[in-house]
Amino acid sequence: MLVSVASASAQVVERGVQGALIGAGIGAITGGGKGAGKGALIGGAAGAVVGGIERNKRNRYEPPPEPVYHSAPPPRRHHRHSNYSPLIHDVQRELVRLGYDPGPIDGQFGRGTSNAIVAYQEDNNLLVDGQASQPLLKHMVQQGASG
Repeated sequence: MLVSVASASAQVVERGVQGALIGAGIGAITGGGKGAGKGALIGGAAGAVVGGIERNKRNRYEPPPEPVYHSAPPPRRHHRHSNYSPLIHDVQRELVRLGYDPGPIDGQFGRGTSNAIVAYQEDNNLLVDGQASQPLLKHMVQQGASG
């Protein structure tokens, strides 16, 4: 911690010196030799302020930008609900893709998902049980690919 404080202070001083040199140069050009001292004083103060502001910006936490997805985001590993099922999530996603409404695609089996599965099973002459399963998911994926 002491090193970072010393380093930050050194950066402020460095900015102040740079500002003084630039200010002295500008003051000498505009006001001759007399303007150099005044320019150095103003430039040094301005450089110290800028250095302090830059240091504060670097020490401030800024979260990384949100990723931009060009398709659906990858499935999350941790879910708020303990009854989350990747199979249910995939079945819900396929139902939506095929034009059925299971409700939210949240990986949870509910009435909307069951009703959408029943409708899909009836429309495709499958055994109607309203349950999600790997064979049902496989059928839905194949149905979407061929249709």
